[in-house]
Amino acid sequence: MDRRVLPAVQPGTDRAADAASWSVRRTWHEQGRRLAGEQGNRFAEEFARVGLGLVARRSGELDRAEELFLESLAWNRRLETEFGVPFYG
Repeated sequence: MDRRVLPAVQPGTDRAADAASWSVRRTWHEQGRRLAGEQGNRFAEEFARVGLGLVARRSGELDRAEELFLESLAWNRRLETEFGVPFYG
């Protein structure tokens, strides 16, 4: 797998503000995932996991992003047996 190092933020942006912004987004997705789990809503929990993966990728945590996306891929493959191939899969 290609492991290029990507910049955590775009050149010319305020790094501190951008880092704080991603931290807030991570908190929202973590809260959403927790609430979805408490309510037994697996689809919302999955939606939050994808959001966490996007935040991890954008903030430069590529290993964490890969881990989350692989979990998501496995979840979608399990759905395939019941619902068919996901539209985006």
